Amino acid sequence: MTILYTEPIKTTNIQTNKADKMITIKTKYGYSVDCYGDCNEYATIAMCFDDEMFDGYTESTFTNWRSAVKELSEYAHRNGTELVQLESDE
Repeated sequence: MTILYTEPIKTTNIQTNKADKMITIKTKYGYSVDCYGDCNEYATIAMCFDDEMFDGYTESTFTNWRSAVKELSEYAHRNGTELVQLESDE
């Protein structure tokens, strides 16, 4: 996983353009993550965490949302936060 940079993301605007392509995936930690857009290896993914300090973007190496949620929720867990939402630019 390559994190390009982190900065606060306005979560109120994230879902507006991708609402028709939204899925929800439950993590092994018991919470659910909303995923917007199409996940593929060419996408840049916006990440929103419960602790906004970790919000940012990552270049996608993921072929689907399940693999993205799995890896990023583990990253969140290691850092004491939860993954809330992902959005692809695809």
